[in-house]
Amino acid sequence: MAPLKNDRVAGRIAYALVWRNSSRGHFWVPTPGHPDADDLRTFRQDSSTVFEDDLPDVYRMSQPTGR
Repeated sequence: MAPLKNDRVAGRIAYALVWRNSSRGHFWVPTPGHPDADDLRTFRQDSSTVFEDDLPDVYRMSQPTGR
């Protein structure tokens, strides 16, 4: 993460997306067992990253609206 955080341009990136909607043989991030999987795990655990499962369920109301 240090190269990203310390770079003048990369340190300002606020959003990045990885996605693949095809066969299991195509991927944009390392899969379990891949030589780079530990790097992705380190990235995932960094406090400056946010993944979907870190976010609250914004489509589920926590309280009735009174309607």
